[in-house]
Amino acid sequence: MMRTLLLLASMSCLALPLGAADESLDELAWISGSWKGTAGGIRQEEIWTRPAGGLILGLHRDLFEGGGSFFEFLRIEQRDDGIFYVAMPRARQGTDFRLTRLEDGRAVFENPAHDFPQKIIYSREGNTLSARIEGAENGEQRSSSWSWELVRPE
Repeated sequence: MMRTLLLLASMSCLALPLGAADESLDELAWISGSWKGTAGGIRQEEIWTRPAGGLILGLHRDLFEGGGSFFEFLRIEQRDDGIFYVAMPRARQGTDFRLTRLEDGRAVFENPAHDFPQKIIYSREGNTLSARIEGAENGEQRSSSWSWELVRPE
């Protein structure tokens, strides 16, 4: 009888709706909010929604001093095979980076097959959100980092 109950309980977990997988995205809720910063004369904005429906949606925008801009659509999504950060610079086709490490306030996403970067790291400390990209380009290791301050929580 006990084996039957355990079997039924484990099988009922398999039948949960897709939305039930969202709970692991909740561990990334610290990224949500409206973030702003300035580096090298470039005004930077990054906006992230709260986790819902298997997604965290993001937008990045750089505004250059002399005019001009750069933008990138972003999302972090729960899939059957893991959590993925999807970057779409200038709304181009997305590139997937799999979540490989998640610690309190720090997430590492990787795609070893991508040209550059191969690694994207986000971390939050207090009201500061930081991002770092790393990887090899033309045989040399490169990295860039950014930090933004919380303007408005999501």
